[in-house]
Amino acid sequence: MKAEIRSDSIKSSQINVNVKSGISNSEIKKIVIEQLIKSSGDSLKYTDVESVKYWGKYNLVDLGESRIYKIKLSYSLPNVWHYPLVLIVDSNGNAYLVNLDMIELIKIKGNSNDYYFAGRYKNRYCYGVFKIFGFINNSMYQIFESEEPVSNHSLDCESYKNDNLKLKNIDLNNDGYFDLKFSGIKYSYCDGLEQYGRDERKPIKKEKITIVYYYNSVDKTWQKKL
Repeated sequence: MKAEIRSDSIKSSQINVNVKSGISNSEIKKIVIEQLIKSSGDSLKYTDVESVKYWGKYNLVDLGESRIYKIKLSYSLPNVWHYPLVLIVDSNGNAYLVNLDMIELIKIKGNSNDYYFAGRYKNRYCYGVFKIFGFINNSMYQIFESEEPVSNHSLDCESYKNDNLKLKNIDLNNDGYFDLKFSGIKYSYCDGLEQYGRDERKPIKKEKITIVYYYNSVDKTWQKKL
């Protein structure tokens, strides 16, 4: 089981930001460890952060210009800590840490430079959902989670080609707002009530799968196409 940092309401920490040169790796490692200790109560140290990788600088909805970093913890830690982390730091020095396997920023307007922070979170059963986040009063909170898995590399009876459905963030219904379309191939490995899972076997069935969520500009959320 993952030692998770709750993503529904994450309080920020403060970090020193140099607008021109960015943030030092030592500062990032310090804030990551502080956040992990705060959320888990475990005893961790500076060297438990194996690597810090700068992902990019974007204008995020509710935050403005922000830097995004991918964090990797040391494999010397127990397995419970072997999961990807992402650190977001805004221009005011507020830092937010969240579990996320894949970052996929999205828009709701094509002519906008503002992105929602979003991506895929995979659980210990190898299924991944798509999550979108917002920020308010120096807290990060979850505003959307897909109803169905958009990632699946399970060893059970079904999986997705390349483990993931491909995301397209485009206007699907011509209302001027960008929607979410996940599509790909689903492999089936079991026949009837058979429960052996896929192991090294080839799939016995392949089918195209598409999951669509339309953006609702009134409720300001994403609703699944029925």
